Amino acid sequence: MKDSENMNDGTFYVINILDGNSYIELNLDDFVAFDIATADIDSSNNFLHKLWENFNNKFSPEGMSHCPWAYFPEKYLFKKVSFTYFGSIRTSVGYIHAGVSYKKRGTIEKLYLFSADMNLNTDGIFSILKKLVKDAIENNDTMKNYYIHCEISSQFTKDNVLIESYKGKNFIIDISNERNKLIFQISALNHTDAMNLALKKVDFILEFLSIETNALFEYSELEFCGEFTKQMNTKLKSLFQNNYIWNNEIDKNLFIDFYPIVNEKLLLSKEAIKMIDKILTGEPQSDDLFYVFLKSCYHFRNSLRNELYIQNETLIVNDLYVLTKEKIENNIKTIIDGTVTGYLSSIETVTSNISISNIEKCISCGQLKYSITNRIKTFIDRYLQEGYGDIFKKIYHLRSLYLHTGESCASKYIPPVRPLLDKETGTGAVDYNGISVSLNGRSFSFSIVNIREWVSYSLRNYYKQELSIV
Repeated sequence: MKDSENMNDGTFYVINILDGNSYIELNLDDFVAFDIATADIDSSNNFLHKLWENFNNKFSPEGMSHCPWAYFPEKYLFKKVSFTYFGSIRTSVGYIHAGVSYKKRGTIEKLYLFSADMNLNTDGIFSILKKLVKDAIENNDTMKNYYIHCEISSQFTKDNVLIESYKGKNFIIDISNERNKLIFQISALNHTDAMNLALKKVDFILEFLSIETNALFEYSELEFCGEFTKQMNTKLKSLFQNNYIWNNEIDKNLFIDFYPIVNEKLLLSKEAIKMIDKILTGEPQSDDLFYVFLKSCYHFRNSLRNELYIQNETLIVNDLYVLTKEKIENNIKTIIDGTVTGYLSSIETVTSNISISNIEKCISCGQLKYSITNRIKTFIDRYLQEGYGDIFKKIYHLRSLYLHTGESCASKYIPPVRPLLDKETGTGAVDYNGISVSLNGRSFSFSIVNIREWVSYSLRNYYKQELSIV
């Protein structure tokens, strides 16, 4: 952006999209201004959604269904006006520059429009623009229901293990042609808004499902579909995690190891169905516990995706799964380091909204002390089992060493197993599992799989106990 010496008088410079190498001078006095007066970011974006939809309907260039943007947002602080410039929109009558002024970020005081190709103050074009703006102000909350579907598939085995069929208030997970199909309903202003919203919602759902099942899911291209009234009226006899006793010494009503598979299907809990409905209908805020939990799921899913690069081989002995070795890639340590970092970040994220009363003050200076390790310890002790929190403090220390000093969390040894000594491991012996720590005179050695299962188990307990999903 070219600096302006006359910012106080409303002059600013924007790139000339016709050649891409020069700038053109604009001044707010040359713009046509329309009073908007929105109260918050939601009403602002609803107005803008409707306005640009009106532009598309009225001014789309010949042969096109929308008005393309040369989108180069910039912020300008003039003497009396805070101004956000969007760029210029190509219309059937020429290019129109657009921006908004505001008193508080996220609100709109006035809409500003200018064109070098025509005088927007002329009766013909001004009356049209005034009508489009008025309609966007008065009708920006008219929501429509859209129905979208996609295929989802698990990625953690060679064979696609399917999710059991489930039905919520706003979605169906069904099985068709040996594939899971997700069909759901969302409310949006238009098709474009619906698809953008759907992409965000599907990511949230699959990130949550990674916590719920320990499995990684991907989805195919999203498509609009007709109403799914027929499917919604179909009665399903679904199986839930809640219906089974699991091999879990902590709580046999909850699974912890491997995957919640019964009759070769992945099971969800009854609480998970309510969570997916809440994802589809909710508008989470950045400080909302529900939204913070979804961000935690994002970290977990990314780590799960990294973990797939570590191809574990297991041996079944008396119905028990025993880790025997890992297929070693050249960057195995990097993968483990990144995966551990992500799993710990999911816990760090979900504990970020702790009560201010739980934060200690420094005795010497009075400043608040945000002890991340203590937050993680308290969380793990509460939702996993007392004693595991101290282990996670040690793991977090390894993570910090990796991030700040480059010291790997992972073992530097590769199979086949040969018993050897190592002064740096928690056990004092060579660690082939991946990670080892010492605690109170005892040594613990475990793989990335253990960390994943402990973290997901804790997060499942957290959302079922703490988040409002009634």
